[in-house]
Amino acid sequence: MATLTATSSVHVDVEPSAVWTGITDPATNSEIYFGARVDTDWREGSPITFTGDWKGTSYVDKGEILRVEPERLLQFTYWSSMGGSNDEPDNYATITFRLAPRDGGTELTVTQDKLADEEGRAQAESNWRQMLDNVKQVIEKRHG
Repeated sequence: MATLTATSSVHVDVEPSAVWTGITDPATNSEIYFGARVDTDWREGSPITFTGDWKGTSYVDKGEILRVEPERLLQFTYWSSMGGSNDEPDNYATITFRLAPRDGGTELTVTQDKLADEEGRAQAESNWRQMLDNVKQVIEKRHG
């Protein structure tokens, strides 16, 4: 079983409530998640799906909401249809968003576990950095 974890962070110049709204509101989360449509009710135990098109290939990624602490923590399982693994419980990663007030804004940190090797971890960190750049840009623009 893979044990590597990717971690990426960004400082967003708005309060945690605005960051929380940005990552959970359908009006903004498609911009943040690379154009994916995110379907969930953000309640613990509920399903979450990410549907979209990446470089001409349609995908449906999915998981389950594990923990919700508004303005502090969001955690869900995640399996990608484009990841090359079977849709089995052992192949679901855990994605965790942590929000912390910092320097008049919010420190947003994302972790993803169950990465197979250093190359996978580096790729995941790069993807999450891009997503976090989207968070910063979209949310600061809306609240700036």
